[in-house]
Amino acid sequence: MIVSLVCGIPHLTVADIQDTLESPANQQKVTGIGTVSGWAFSTDPQATVVRVKLRIDGQVSGDIAWPGQRGDVAATFPTSPQALNSGFASGVNFSDLSSGSHKIGVEITDDRGGSMIIDHDVTVIRVGGFPLLSDLSLVTTEPNIDGRQIRLPFVDVTEKSTDTTSEPRTQQVRLTLGWQADRQALGIVDSENTSDPTQPENDPDDRSIEELVLPPSSLSANKCGTPSRNSR
Repeated sequence: MIVSLVCGIPHLTVADIQDTLESPANQQKVTGIGTVSGWAFSTDPQATVVRVKLRIDGQVSGDIAWPGQRGDVAATFPTSPQALNSGFASGVNFSDLSSGSHKIGVEITDDRGGSMIIDHDVTVIRVGGFPLLSDLSLVTTEPNIDGRQIRLPFVDVTEKSTDTTSEPRTQQVRLTLGWQADRQALGIVDSENTSDPTQPENDPDDRSIEELVLPPSSLSANKCGTPSRNSR
């Protein structure tokens, strides 16, 4: 098996696999649900790419959907018939990972034992420290445009809880948006918590049957205050 470590640029080795990992870009800041995508094909007429696998921090984490049509790749490599059906892509929730540095990549194999690996360094940003959000409120924010970035203080984010027995938590954060060239869009490049996470108070008129029937002394209440605005 031939394995080659590369870093985000088109390349060709003795494995006869031409490939590029387009997203996430190397050194990109990622958050929430995004895409791991790119393209790969064999330049050997006798070989075919048969599998593309997702890699997270050097470990295989499942298969990536392949192949998909890539007319742009076929136009760039007109003498390679396999270039047209060379696309691969998979949705990933980057915020399932811990905040900080990680490696996201792919492992591409053909039916003749050739293998290529591409790993990109990324920085994961977990907004509010949550893996998923159910709401993001800009009602109280005061935007500040500073050169190439937009800063948004006093943003309230609410986690999307997978535990139906507990109330989702809300966290106040300061977000920074910046241009991300590979996505051709503004993206979150920094998130800083500016309050402690809180849970919403229960509505007194939205009580359970037990709360309506049992005396208060037999109930265990856990009331939390609403988040307060912190100074910047």
